Amino acid sequence: MAIKFREILFTMFCAASAAMLLIFIPLAILLSPSAGYASLGYHPYLFQLLLYGLFIPTVLATAGYGLVKFLRKQSKKRLQSRLQGHRPTDEQIALYETIRKQHQTEKEDMDKAMLSAIRQYIEITLSPYMKDAALTLLYNNVYLWYHSKKASLAPVCTDGTLSTLDLRHLVWNIGERCGWKGEQRARFIKLSFPSELKDVEVETIRRNLRQKGTCKIEIDVPENGSFAFHYPTTMNCLARTE
Repeated sequence: MAIKFREILFTMFCAASAAMLLIFIPLAILLSPSAGYASLGYHPYLFQLLLYGLFIPTVLATAGYGLVKFLRKQSKKRLQSRLQGHRPTDEQIALYETIRKQHQTEKEDMDKAMLSAIRQYIEITLSPYMKDAALTLLYNNVYLWYHSKKASLAPVCTDGTLSTLDLRHLVWNIGERCGWKGEQRARFIKLSFPSELKDVEVETIRRNLRQKGTCKIEIDVPENGSFAFHYPTTMNCLARTE
């Protein structure tokens, strides 16, 4: 704030000096007797007028500019000095690193538990409609897509009894746990099920991920702060508790 105030003050000073140079001096020369004096040879008066009206404001403006630069430089030095004085100690650096590692470990554990729940959901929900190898491929696709949206996904197939609505619901449920955006979910299903979705564009899939209709796989909205899936009562016994 101090530097900003000085800059404003200096700007006002320069503006006043400029106004004096551009308005006051010519006006003073025209209205004062100096014009007549100059014509009669009274050049000292005209010289004094120019001295006080032109030279002195210029000197003051230059001095003010130098003062502002000096104060700004000193302020910068004081700021750097304060920053150097607040450098963390070795103990603080060690503490920060411990906190970062703990946070990373907690995130990795959370990701591991979530991906395990998704794998279980895929196995329980899709095993009646897909072969074992296809189930593994689909989970691998989820794992790869979760870590990189540039990953190459393997195409998988169902037995043909699931509708595109079922697959859209499936991917919405998984993507909701993984934090995928709508387009990312649509691209995932398009890449993972190219045969079933061959006639549907990605944008159309994105707009209809939660479409209602007759289906085998329902939309499963997770509880707040949880990635757990909801299973029918007859399948609860199959779900493992992580």
